[in-house]
Amino acid sequence: MTAVAEALELWYSACSGASCPDRVEQVRPPLSRAVGRVTAETVWALRSSPPFDASAMDGIAVRASDTAGASGCAPVVIPAGVYEVVDTGDPLPEDFDAVVMREHVRFALDDAWLGSEVAPHQNVRSIGEDVVSNELLLLEGHRLRPVDVATCGAAGVTDVLVRRKPMVAVLPTGDKMRPIGADITRGQFHDTNSLMFASQAEEIGCEAIVLPIEPDDPEAISRRPEGRHRLRPVDHHRGRERGSRRLHGGGDRAARRARRARRGGRPPGTRLCSGRSTPHRCWGRQVIPYRPLSALSASPHR
Repeated sequence: MTAVAEALELWYSACSGASCPDRVEQVRPPLSRAVGRVTAETVWALRSSPPFDASAMDGIAVRASDTAGASGCAPVVIPAGVYEVVDTGDPLPEDFDAVVMREHVRFALDDAWLGSEVAPHQNVRSIGEDVVSNELLLLEGHRLRPVDVATCGAAGVTDVLVRRKPMVAVLPTGDKMRPIGADITRGQFHDTNSLMFASQAEEIGCEAIVLPIEPDDPEAISRRPEGRHRLRPVDHHRGRERGSRRLHGGGDRAARRARRARRGGRPPGTRLCSGRSTPHRCWGRQVIPYRPLSALSASPHR
């Protein structure tokens, strides 16, 4: 069986020889569609968050010096006009520097009786507490998480430059393969690999295309990805047919190798074939067993 490291080296060599691009091109989606994408440049804050001094509590805005000595046993009375009622998130009014929690305030007519003193800036969210304008938010090559896009939004960023999702095409082949859910007869198998490989590709950030099952026609299989799809990086996973026609991309030698592997009590291994390219497409082929557990064992993304 071909080792994963060897298979990857063959793949990279094939891509290099076919002049495949080192990286996919850049796109700029809105933040709402950016989770899971990889940044193509550093991201900087365009504004501070919060953009002003804000109350962190429901209560009253006061001057901290006016509350000195206040306690439950000896409340301090703040007359009307020397405090202002605020809610969480409200801008801190001018001339005030602290907030007393609503639970520590009793109102008598228009006066506020305070049962607790506060220090300057207590219960206040200062400007830039979360993010400061022009602060570095994200480095290039960072996979965006939900918290990342939320932070970007708070910092005034509305979209981000990311790499386009690599496109992966899964091409199931075999005269005996049938779609999942279809009725099958003795000797036929459901195409479970396409579901697994497409899901694996999407899980790591790719865009997956599952093509219809292709009969065992080597010429048609070779033409399929290039003739019908504009693909750049494509993993071409091919099933194997038990019988006289083993379409491994290696002819009789691959068929003999598969038979030897089967006699040894293990499924035929993964074989990475040479890639081909056009100015708009790069693709390779990887032979995968049709049984889900064997296919998973042969997959480098397990």
